[in-house]
Amino acid sequence: MAIPSLPIQNQCDVVTFITTGSLATKQYNFVYQSAVNQVKIAAAAQNAQDYQVYILQNKPAAGEEAECGVLGTGDSYLVAATGAITLGKILSISTGGAGKLSTSGSMHYARAKDVSAAANDIIVVETLNGQST
Repeated sequence: MAIPSLPIQNQCDVVTFITTGSLATKQYNFVYQSAVNQVKIAAAAQNAQDYQVYILQNKPAAGEEAECGVLGTGDSYLVAATGAITLGKILSISTGGAGKLSTSGSMHYARAKDVSAAANDIIVVETLNGQST
């Protein structure tokens, strides 16, 4: 699947942090603030706890700046999907940091504005504020 492009009016709020490990293969995955000014790849554990979560926009190596999209603004971002996702479905975080269909008790981080047919598809999402069901 080709990576979709965002319309110019959907350019988003991005903040930078330092990576604690290489995130070079995790562009468009969820990351979380693990310490002051540091991020690492998010996992399913961040679905049930109160973490500051972002969407990684670049491919930083260890110790480099990670450009992170701010959630909860209603802005559109690109996200890697874990598998089949239909338009309008709510996403939470998979074990590897990609977006997955949200289940009861999980945090809601994004709403699909696109469809995914397979794992690693990149889709457009609208960000949510991470509220639990």
